[in-house]
Amino acid sequence: MDVLAVSSDIALAALPSRFVRGPPKLEISNHVLPTCLNKWLYYCLMGGTPICSEAEWATAPGHCRRGILGNSPRICEASGARFPSVNSSQGWGEVLTQYIACEDTIWDTRYADVQWEPDHFLATAHWAQGERLPQRFGLCFMRGFCSDEEVKQLIVPAYWFYTLQRSRLHAARVKGLTAVLELLRAELLLGRHPRFSYSDLGHPVLHYGNHQKALVYGLAMRERAGGRPNVNLSGAFCIVGLPRTFSWPEVYTSIRTNVIDALNFQEVMHIYVLHMHRPGHINDMSTYWFDTAGSATLADLMDAFGMIPPHVLVTVPIGREGHPLGRQCNKTWWNSCNAQWRSLEMCMTQVRVLESLRGKQFDWVVRLRPDLLFNASLGNIRAYSPDRIYLRKPHFTDTDDRFALVPRHMADVYFSVRLARAKEHCWVTSRGHYFQTGDCEYRLQEHLRHHGALVSPLPVGLFFMAREGKVGESTTLWDDMQRWTVVLPQRQ
Repeated sequence: MDVLAVSSDIALAALPSRFVRGPPKLEISNHVLPTCLNKWLYYCLMGGTPICSEAEWATAPGHCRRGILGNSPRICEASGARFPSVNSSQGWGEVLTQYIACEDTIWDTRYADVQWEPDHFLATAHWAQGERLPQRFGLCFMRGFCSDEEVKQLIVPAYWFYTLQRSRLHAARVKGLTAVLELLRAELLLGRHPRFSYSDLGHPVLHYGNHQKALVYGLAMRERAGGRPNVNLSGAFCIVGLPRTFSWPEVYTSIRTNVIDALNFQEVMHIYVLHMHRPGHINDMSTYWFDTAGSATLADLMDAFGMIPPHVLVTVPIGREGHPLGRQCNKTWWNSCNAQWRSLEMCMTQVRVLESLRGKQFDWVVRLRPDLLFNASLGNIRAYSPDRIYLRKPHFTDTDDRFALVPRHMADVYFSVRLARAKEHCWVTSRGHYFQTGDCEYRLQEHLRHHGALVSPLPVGLFFMAREGKVGESTTLWDDMQRWTVVLPQRQ
């Protein structure tokens, strides 16, 4: 039993009835804890609340919608994994599991590789003396509320106090929330040695961001694949959608290197279903302004085709459905959901044709948009279990519909979302359906949940939609934003 499980009286004291954006300021004797420490402690002690029953979660794990606060593990339980050395081939799977748990816990978290001098910390933090602490460990914290210095001064000691002093915290918890916070404030903010500041304790250095995530993911996939049989597997790639930035070398090179070559199928087929026409029914001109400027031609894609040769190329126009007669769809219905799903159905039809010609099914079908930029290798396909679909699915939002690794025996389900509801337009009751992103994603999520399809999450920073920016607009791939889109410099 977790001795820090927060009782209902503490929960009521800390959580106002109309709690929406985050925990309130917790005052002790007219003093306020620093915001970074306050919020980290709140999510450590209380965690988030699931918006589903235990039975629903057991029936379809990975699909039940969760609130913006996240859910178990609490943020402090998504910390502490021992980082092996870069030269080590073992131990990275545990780090990746915790990395994704941190990313799942609360929106916009960071997971840092903390490298420090534990002996220096132990010599000053009296409550940790006699313990053996690792020289490198993982730490989960909120990006929006904590600076690096606050993490070093407050969150690092707070995490180890939580880990090493649970009995004292439990005793304080019995007395009430105020006693818990007074204990933490006394030990973490005042200290027992005034000539030291907590920024001096252990001299911690933080390493985080998408570059760090790519490194961890690559090493973990190599470790996982190395522990599984070396069998020959085949894959069909459904490259479906508007070409947009597919003609840019950094986009198609990343798909070739980090996806197709990295997965290392022994037999590969590339099936393109491309929308070469200018799209209509654009419901957000500010976001999709580039779709109004023109569309790519096949001549523009010759270099991309040279690197990823088409085995099948389909360019049949599939119009977006727009609004049905007599009513307006939600803004979150992108007017392209059914067009997207029709395209996926068409690709799956080509997969079946190729299978009839080769006399057997493929082992995997990969759903891939042509405007995705992968900043990390997916690793060998042997690292992935054939009993689940791999896609981007943080538990604080809906299933992402841009990319998926789909075992062949689950592909007929994944590629049939449109047929599931027999609707050519948005749901009539769309406004009554709760979603975190858009109706397209929510509809995919509910379709997979209905069929009991198990999913495993891919890290958020593994790939991005690549968009052409306006003049002077660009973003870096290596920042630590949990973004879905990266903006590339405008081409002349």
